[in-house]
Amino acid sequence: MVEALLVVFRSDPGSTARESRLVRGRMWVDSEGLVLRQEVNAFGGTLSFVRMPDDQARRLADRLDW
Repeated sequence: MVEALLVVFRSDPGSTARESRLVRGRMWVDSEGLVLRQEVNAFGGTLSFVRMPDDQARRLADRLDW
């Protein structure tokens, strides 16, 4: 388990009162500023991105045909 800060993105405060309270996305960030997880709310659903461990990401990158 890792301690993280939660950043919440909301609609433009200049929007209508109801819209400005809607959560557009969230991001979990560690103390070094590394993004651990992101969620974006769009079109009635949620898209999530979760950071892989560095070694797993490196193995995956090595398999890519750039």
